[in-house]
Amino acid sequence: MPNCKISQLPLTTTVCANALIPIVQNGVTCSTYLSCFGIISSGTGAVSSVRVGASNTASGNYSTSFGFSNISGGCATTISGGFGNTSSGYYSTVAGGKSNSASGYGYSTVSGGQSNSATEELSTIGGGQSNLASGFISTISGGISNTASCNYSYVGGGKSNTSSGCYSIIIGGANNLSGGDSSSVLGGRLNSSSGDYSATFGLSNVASSSYSISFGQSNTSSGLNSISIGGKSNTASGGYSAIIGGCNNIANCCYSFIGGGFGNTSSQQFSTIGGGTSNIAISGTTAGGATISGGVSNTSDESGSIGGGRFNTASISATVAGGVGNSASNYISSVLGGLSNTASGQYSTISGGTNNTSSGYKSSIVGGGNNTASAYFSSILGGCANNVIHACSMIVGVNITSNRTCTTFVNNLSIVNIPTSPAGLPSGAVWRSGTNVLCIVP
Repeated sequence: MPNCKISQLPLTTTVCANALIPIVQNGVTCSTYLSCFGIISSGTGAVSSVRVGASNTASGNYSTSFGFSNISGGCATTISGGFGNTSSGYYSTVAGGKSNSASGYGYSTVSGGQSNSATEELSTIGGGQSNLASGFISTISGGISNTASCNYSYVGGGKSNTSSGCYSIIIGGANNLSGGDSSSVLGGRLNSSSGDYSATFGLSNVASSSYSISFGQSNTSSGLNSISIGGKSNTASGGYSAIIGGCNNIANCCYSFIGGGFGNTSSQQFSTIGGGTSNIAISGTTAGGATISGGVSNTSDESGSIGGGRFNTASISATVAGGVGNSASNYISSVLGGLSNTASGQYSTISGGTNNTSSGYKSSIVGGGNNTASAYFSSILGGCANNVIHACSMIVGVNITSNRTCTTFVNNLSIVNIPTSPAGLPSGAVWRSGTNVLCIVP
């Protein structure tokens, strides 16, 4: 068509990348392909746009596809750039990167990275590689091979993390699982928060019950509202149980507590172990409340208390303050210290010494060795090898056995500063008449 006006040329609504157009270059008129200009053309969808000559497809209405070999297949979808990306959900967006997909029902977004997939409505991936956001309004900020698969779940970054509970969150780390509703992993590796509202942080920790918390290394909180914070290989399996630190400790009854140490077991309700090694607060028949402050290989049950020492035993509201191998085994009995002492009578007391036995009701031994107070209200004030078998009797000395009640037994008795007159003395008082005669006030 020589001398034809442009307005008289045939009209086309689709411009191909290989279309020829005339240009003037250096005063010479020549032709070139439209693709050389990088011009945007219409896609196959209504009011859609593609970057020509780059194998892009915009098949959804109002869709846009830039970059190279990208496909915008949903209504009002957008691909801003990158390579091999797909945006197929309504109003979904891929900003760039490679082999990413925004395929959720609507408003899903992948900002960049490689091989990421946002497959649910309003799901978002910020970047990274091989991440999957498949929950409603789920979000992955970045990282590698992370998954946010439940409604409102979130992964901040890291590698191979899975946030599968609704409203669950993983801040970062690797190989972590946040599977309970509203559960969280604050960081670290190989942690599992599978209880609702549970939380973990560190290495190989487990919080498997509702409201449980487990921080540290290889700790487990499996009881309702249980806590294991710090240390290694601790287990808080009782409801409302707590372990603060240490190693290989077990709190397996409700409201039990271990402050630290190694190899301690708190298995009675309301029981407490402050620390030490291989201490046991065992189950009893009362309301619980056994306490061991520390030491080694001590055992307390039925509200018994042990302050420390080694191989001590306390039960039934009894107390052993310390020492080695002591036992307080009856109601409100006590051993304050020493070695191998036994307070087995109700309200009985041993202050110290070695191999003493206070088995009578409200009996007491102040110290010494190998003494026995087996009668009611009997007592021994030190010495050794003494034996009170009569009620309300007392021994002060060595190798004495009582032979009647309400009597004080001694080996020898020395009285100094004896009064020389009965004047003002009460009945039963001793006074001296002359030089050699002792008298008793009637």
